[in-house]
Amino acid sequence: SGLLKFVEKPDKELLDFAEKVKKYFDTPLLSLDIAFDGNEYFLIEFQFLMFGNYALEKSKFYFEKRNNQWLKINKKSNLEEEFSRAILDFIKNSLY
Repeated sequence: SGLLKFVEKPDKELLDFAEKVKKYFDTPLLSLDIAFDGNEYFLIEFQFLMFGNYALEKSKFYFEKRNNQWLKINKKSNLEEEFSRAILDFIKNSLY
């Protein structure tokens, strides 16, 4: 819909839920729509290959997990770099 809100301090549980879903599907490219009912998070929609990159292009930051902590990275993402990194990480993790 393009009605995005970029939350600078999301709940750790939301980021953990998204990470859990990503690990479950074991895919390098994934778009998630997640809902929250006040108690728990739910996956309401996902795409693996055919999804837009509007959020990536418009966001001025992203989150990355390092040493079991979520860090806000104040930097715009580059679509080509993210696709390349995701695919390389997936290949490396699949080989071991």
